[in-house]
This record gives sequence, structure tokens and C-alpha cells, in this order.
Amino acid sequence: MGRVSSLTKRIRENLDLPEDVYNFDVCHLESSMSFLVKRFMSVDVTQRELHEISAEISRIKVQFELCLLSRDIRSLETELGEPSLRTMTEVREKMSSGKRIKEEILNEMLRSLANIRKTSPELNPLTLEEKQEIVSAIGLSKGHWFKCPQGHIYCIGECGGAMERSKYPECEAVIGGERHMLVEGNTLAFEMDGAHYPAWSEQANMRNYGFQ
Repeated sequence: MGRVSSLTKRIRENLDLPEDVYNFDVCHLESSMSFLVKRFMSVDVTQRELHEISAEISRIKVQFELCLLSRDIRSLETELGEPSLRTMTEVREKMSSGKRIKEEILNEMLRSLANIRKTSPELNPLTLEEKQEIVSAIGLSKGHWFKCPQGHIYCIGECGGAMERSKYPECEAVIGGERHMLVEGNTLAFEMDGAHYPAWSEQANMRNYGFQ
């Protein structure tokens, strides 16, 4: 029942969700979850009921994740690509059809919604602790972290100056650069390590020679 308690906790943490987002009533959802949990723990619950309860929990979880995703897209004014928009539309239509949905299909919906967050970093930001762990693990000085036009984070080793181009695997945006110049649209990810300028830059060079 770990996923039930985890979902219930997230519901309580997000009671400020606007009611117009996917016509979703969080209080009703929490009430439904409580009923399912009580029935699940009942001594006379049948195997068939257990299966139906599990499927219903998955359905509620999809509905809740769709609600959260819609809210975040609105509040962050995120522009999704056509594939992501199509995925959300398909999930919304299936969920509002009133038809019974198999649990494996519901789980696939959850994976699809999670993938939208994965491909849109602003919808799935790193926590401060996660940033610190990553920076510490890589062990580079300040100014080596950058982000692509879509907001995906990457680092440049050695001197910190871009010397080759590549593509970010998740969004296929061009990253890096040539001759210590970043490709257009790529910027310093100051939020990773607090750097004010790239490790290879005029500012860094002036500081190295004592001009700052």
C-alpha cells in the first residue's frame, strides 16, 4: 500500500489546485482513496475486488498526475511540443470516456505523462540537494554548467570552454559549441553552482590575472 499513502500525501500537499483544471475535485479524490484503502484492508475482500481496487487506484493516480501536469504547464507558461500535447489529449479523452480501462493501459498512461515532465525540465526541476550532489560528484569548479534552449543541464569539462557540438539526447537540441563559443540558445546554468560567468570567459580570465 506504499503507493496509496504516497499518493494521499501528494493530494494533501496540493489542495490548492484550481477546480477548473481538468474539472478535478481533490477532496472527492481523497475521499475515494480513503474508501479504497479501507476496503483493501477489509478481511472479507475478494481477489477480484483486490484487482479492481488496484485498477481504480491506478486510474485515480493518472487523473491526479494529469491534473498536476496541467496546473504546472499553466503556472509556468510552458510551451509543449506537438507530441506531448497529443499525449495529454489522448489521456484526457480516455479518462473522460467513462469506459473501463485496463490497469496495464493506465500504467502506460502514467509513463507517458512522466515522460512529458522528463522532456520538459522546467516541469521537473532539480531540488537544491540534488544540484549539490551532482556538482559535488562531478567535481568541477564553478562555471562549467550550461543548459540547452530547452533547459536541459549539461557540463563542459577541462577548461570549461565549448570546443565541440553535440545533441542533447532527450530533446535533440544542439549543445556545446566551437572555439570556446557556445551555440546560440545555450546559456550558463548559474543555478547549478552559483557561477556568475563561465569558467572560460573574459571575466574569468581577468580574475585569474588579478584584474578583479
